[in-house]
Amino acid sequence: MSKVSGPYIKLFVQNEQQHRDLTKYLKSNELEYFTMMPRSERPIKVVIRDIPPETPIEYVNEYNFEIEKVAQLKQFKTKRPLPIHQITLKNNAKNKGIWKIDDLMFLKISFKKFERKTGSIKCFNCNLWHHSAAGCGYKPRCIKCEGPHAKNECIEQIKDIPTCINCKKEGHVASYKGCEMHPKPKQRNPQQNS
Repeated sequence: MSKVSGPYIKLFVQNEQQHRDLTKYLKSNELEYFTMMPRSERPIKVVIRDIPPETPIEYVNEYNFEIEKVAQLKQFKTKRPLPIHQITLKNNAKNKGIWKIDDLMFLKISFKKFERKTGSIKCFNCNLWHHSAAGCGYKPRCIKCEGPHAKNECIEQIKDIPTCINCKKEGHVASYKGCEMHPKPKQRNPQQNS
C-alpha cells in the first residue's frame, strides 16, 4: 500500500521481511529513501541516574550486556559531566534484563526508559526532517558547506553567517525553529479534549 504525503511517497509493508526486502531493493537501485525501523530492530535505550560523574564508563558494563554506545550527559552551558548516562543496547533477550538491575558498583541506581523530546526528528546524515540517520538512505549533506559528505568529514571552517541547507537562506542553520522548512507543530483540535 502507498500514500502521497507532501514530497514523499509512503510505502507500507505487512511484515519485517517485506521491510528488509523493500529496503534492499531501494538500496540496490540507488534510490533515496528513509525508513522507520521495525520495533524488533530498534535498540534499547536507557538512562541511568545516580552514578557519580567521575565514574569510568567501563563500570557500566559490569553485567556484560551487549552495549552499542554509552554517553554521559553534560550540563549544557558549562559542559560539566552530570550523574546521568544514556546507554544504547542491542535489542535482544539478554539486554532486556537490564530493567531488573538496581545496583551497580555497590551503588543504588535507577534505570529509566529513554524518552525522546517531543517535536520533529532531524536526520544527522541528510539534515532533512521526520527520520533519523539510522534509517536514512539519502546521500549525506554537510550542514557546514552543503557538500555531499557528512559534517564530521568536512574540512571547511564554520561560517560566521551560516546558510541553511534546507531553505538556502543565510543567517541560520537547518535546525533553526524559525526556518520556513522546519516542521510546524500540528494544531490539535480543541473538540478532541472534551
